[in-house]
Amino acid sequence: MAPIIHLNYILHQAARFAIVSHLIAAGGKAQFPDVKRALGMKSASALTTHTVILKNAGYLKVRKSFEGRMTRTDLCLTAKGQRAFEKHKEMLDGISKPPAPVEVVA
Repeated sequence: MAPIIHLNYILHQAARFAIVSHLIAAGGKAQFPDVKRALGMKSASALTTHTVILKNAGYLKVRKSFEGRMTRTDLCLTAKGQRAFEKHKEMLDGISKPPAPVEVVA
């Protein structure tokens, strides 16, 4: 069993885990409103807060551009973010697996 202390505290928060999961499923990149809608988040500010934390950790990049007069915000998963997510998921899998049976020799 993997020690709990090795869990990634940034990705262990449910919303951030869901954001990165969504980006992986979307091929590493998605628009901000699509992520908000897919995760059922009511508040753009809540998504922004989690996005900033992931960005500061180097797990994603935020790219802003304009389409006409509208701002477009793309969230792009970085290689570091992908590796961190995979490692965190492995740790969760290790914790959730039942321990191997112990053979008792009489």
